Amino acid sequence: MSVSDLTPKFVSPAHRLRDLLAGEGLVQIPGIYDPFSARAAQEMGFQAVALGGGVTVSVGYHVVPDMTMISTRDVIDVARGITRAIDIPLIVDFDDGGGNPLQVRHAVQLAEAAGIAGVMIEDTDFTYPKHTPPKELGKIMQFEDNHHLSREAAVQRIRAAVEARRNPATVIIARTDGALISKEESLIRMRLLADAGADVIKPTHFPFEDAAEAVEACGRPVMMVPIRLGSSTPQELEHARRGGVKLLLEPVPVSYAIYGAVIKTLAELKSAGTVAGDYSETVKFVQETIRYPDWGDLATRYQE
Repeated sequence: MSVSDLTPKFVSPAHRLRDLLAGEGLVQIPGIYDPFSARAAQEMGFQAVALGGGVTVSVGYHVVPDMTMISTRDVIDVARGITRAIDIPLIVDFDDGGGNPLQVRHAVQLAEAAGIAGVMIEDTDFTYPKHTPPKELGKIMQFEDNHHLSREAAVQRIRAAVEARRNPATVIIARTDGALISKEESLIRMRLLADAGADVIKPTHFPFEDAAEAVEACGRPVMMVPIRLGSSTPQELEHARRGGVKLLLEPVPVSYAIYGAVIKTLAELKSAGTVAGDYSETVKFVQETIRYPDWGDLATRYQE
């Protein structure tokens, strides 16, 4: 028996993501914040994770709103640490992919080099701020002012992304915000983006109750996402399952749970001078997730 027969075969994260797309049923994908939350998601049995540009990289790593101020390189810088920590696929939100088709091409190749399995690229014109602040803080940002690329320009972005791949397994996810114009516009763009070679279509703002219509229109696996400060509702989850949606992205809960815990803990420490919580169980989970005992065994072995 050769050494190669004893060595486990490596399956790239991109191929793992392809396997998920080819499998049965709905796959729920949590947005994560950092390498630890990504590893925790893997340990809990999630089959893939996603890194959001707005709710996570903009807010958590640069402390700015989701108004087109971060770049694809900013996202990749965060993603590198995450892909080193997990075996499951990481999908990243690349917003406009950098802008023009040449920038999209370059960004996809940088993403592959960072171990990213799938990239999301949308049909919004980032010459303008993507979102505007809500009329009342604490609510979701406004989308009324979104500027859309022409259909032709949106197609060129996806063509560039598809042609840029060095690893043919890398998954290109084409997002359209066409539903902000009309449902019919969204359906037209879904078909065009699928014809351009996108592997997955993400019709953002599209009604969950009409998910089956989106799946039928594009002939590709469909990813859907709730637009709210929280996860999908039970009703949306059921619509996605019944409609044949393949990927359900949950970008918000983990990052905002982290922000909430930071705010609560710092406020308690500032006001009371002490924090009353007992973190023994949290510490235990952290130690298990970072594989503390395994590292201890290795340290002992190297001293022998």
